[in-house]
Amino acid sequence: MEEPEIIAGCRKHNPFAQRYLFDRYYRPSYHVAMRYLANHHDTEDVLSISFTRIFKNIHQFDNRGEGSL
Repeated sequence: MEEPEIIAGCRKHNPFAQRYLFDRYYRPSYHVAMRYLANHHDTEDVLSISFTRIFKNIHQFDNRGEGSL
């Protein structure tokens, strides 16, 4: 699934698209957050809040091509 499809599905509140987005970006996001926080539990908390905000505000996202998400 490509980014435009993922974004369109998330905008329609499609749980499969949301899960795909989460699965695709969780690991890289985890590693970046862990570098800053150096604590597993804090990193999990930050990612939980981040993905919640992403899904809540996906309608405001302006897709500027591959990799913009």
